[in-house]
Amino acid sequence: MINLGEGKPRKKTSNSEVNEQSALQAIREQMPQYVTDAIRKPRSKADAIDGLRVISRRKDGAISNQTADGTLSDNAYRAARSKALEKTSWADLDRIRHGEMKMPPMLPVDPVDWTDGMPATLTAERWNHILYGYDRGGGHMYGYEWINGRTEFPTGWDERTILGACAQAVQLPEVTTSIENPKELSKDTTISVDGVSPLVRVPWSGKVGERHITSFFPVDPNWEEKR
Repeated sequence: MINLGEGKPRKKTSNSEVNEQSALQAIREQMPQYVTDAIRKPRSKADAIDGLRVISRRKDGAISNQTADGTLSDNAYRAARSKALEKTSWADLDRIRHGEMKMPPMLPVDPVDWTDGMPATLTAERWNHILYGYDRGGGHMYGYEWINGRTEFPTGWDERTILGACAQAVQLPEVTTSIENPKELSKDTTISVDGVSPLVRVPWSGKVGERHITSFFPVDPNWEEKR
């Protein structure tokens, strides 16, 4: 997180200092997610009912302080997010402005469309690992490679697209067979989403009948260049 603060204000302010302060104020207002002393707008009703984030966490009319499945607390997620943001600097602003380097959301997300009938479960803790690089490794959604240096999915693949791609992969016969094999803990396979066909890897843990997906990512870091 970038800190724009400069200590106590000076008694006299020159024209150049006024211009600098105006620029810093604009950054605080227009790019609040990138600075520590941002001017933040209150969350809108639309934000509060975002299906990927909050709606599945509502309980008795209130919003929980952890994911729906209880595998990731807001505090643990925010601590990891803060640690990642320590890697950012002023030199990254151009990449941030162009969407090449994205900041993890303020709250962890839930894999709300993942059903009980899948060959393996997907926890919210592992889902945030896959998308944003929570807890060492991961960060495979486009724009999050900077966190742990891992391979990325295509630019246009958002959370729902990646979740659908993961569901597609684990339901392929060869992957399902591997999940049911006690000697196997991962499987590489090719999926197809909107005409894009990357080779992906699906690793898992747990015993047969209780498999848990631990990650999901493109195998080759240069796969888009080879299409």
